[in-house]
Amino acid sequence: AAAELLIGDVAASLVHEPENFSPDELQYLESIAPVQVWEELYDCDNANRILFDPRFDKLNIRNDPGPFMRLAAKTVWRDLDTVLGHRWCSASYLLVPPQPSTSYLQRPPFEVFPNDLGITRQPVFETAFDVTLEIFQFAEPPGRLWLTWRPAVVVWLATLTYGALAYRRRWLLLWPGLLLAAHTLIVAATSLSHQFRLAFPIYVGGLLSLPLLWFLYRPADLQLPLV
Repeated sequence: AAAELLIGDVAASLVHEPENFSPDELQYLESIAPVQVWEELYDCDNANRILFDPRFDKLNIRNDPGPFMRLAAKTVWRDLDTVLGHRWCSASYLLVPPQPSTSYLQRPPFEVFPNDLGITRQPVFETAFDVTLEIFQFAEPPGRLWLTWRPAVVVWLATLTYGALAYRRRWLLLWPGLLLAAHTLIVAATSLSHQFRLAFPIYVGGLLSLPLLWFLYRPADLQLPLV
């Protein structure tokens, strides 16, 4: 729900600038969860901690989002610096390569967790299973997350690619970069936590942008008719 995307903004302001909330606003927030729960569960790079905690009544927001969205808009207006700091923290994984030791990057798990549904792994092709297992084992160590799961390196390489194309005045080739930049901004504005699945289209789009460097040295290829 749209209002739930703003929970982190309000929580950040409540934790860092609680004096800015009126008694009526605090009473409304208490109807969702006690203030100590907001303070205990707030994590700038993982809003899911508070969103999915049983002590947090998100149905109160979902069933009547208007009051919360108005409060969130007021929070952004009066505590813009705090909200921007929160937004940077929640979206920093898109631009900062190293994996912070204090945050968790959500990514696809390889194992099948114990469950009561009878779901188990039954590989159809053992060789393929062995290959993918080796890939996951290579990608998972914390020291490699900056390269294997975090998209920042690819984002910066794509940025340099489009910067070089702009410098060489290859204007036609900048359109994919504009779409990639727009999508990156959307993901940054709506990220509740550091999640690879949200950044996957950016990761793929960035990698597909790198071959455009070919046109820096083959300008004649740009004369091909566009269909």
